Amino acid sequence: MKLVSIIKEPNSGKDWAQVINEKNVTIYKKTVANCASLLIKGVALLEGVPFEVMWKALADTSIRKSWETLFLNFESVESFPDGTELIYYNMKAPFPVQDRDFLQKKTVLHDYPAKGQVLLHFVSVESEKRPPLKKFVRAHTVVAGYLIKELSKFPLRCSITLVNQVDLKGSIPKSLINMFSASGSRDWVNSYRDGCVSLVANKRI
Repeated sequence: MKLVSIIKEPNSGKDWAQVINEKNVTIYKKTVANCASLLIKGVALLEGVPFEVMWKALADTSIRKSWETLFLNFESVESFPDGTELIYYNMKAPFPVQDRDFLQKKTVLHDYPAKGQVLLHFVSVESEKRPPLKKFVRAHTVVAGYLIKELSKFPLRCSITLVNQVDLKGSIPKSLINMFSASGSRDWVNSYRDGCVSLVANKRI
């Protein structure tokens, strides 16, 4: 799987450049040949948050929309017998760029790529159940997903690795795309961490 291969690539490799290094979160970027969008990889450490809370906060659409701040209006469009799910959401873009929306098929794999880990994989799809809307530009997910694993129980420490490469479509200055790709991923991690802490405090999972 392409997503797993990207996750396993050494972050210190010559192709990856570290763009953000803050407490418990590091973001890397990689330029991909013949592609305007950057490939982003982030690694974050969460302390005191159970492994189950971390993956359910992303896998359960009804829970995810309770804490998301970057991606909005999450909706489960359709669930399939194989356990995959069609999800829809949108994103407010900075002025004067038009807002974007996404339609993706989500797959949750347990004990993959190793026992005790959870991998979430997202791929863009088309469906007559959610056709493109004029007020949004439909973005295309090249590759995206999350790998969650428990590092230790005492103290309780888990990590999440995120991978994201999205073609936002339309005419957007490359400098704006590059800036948003890195800072947006960092902001998303912080929102995710706050969301998980809130879920634990309120015993929602």
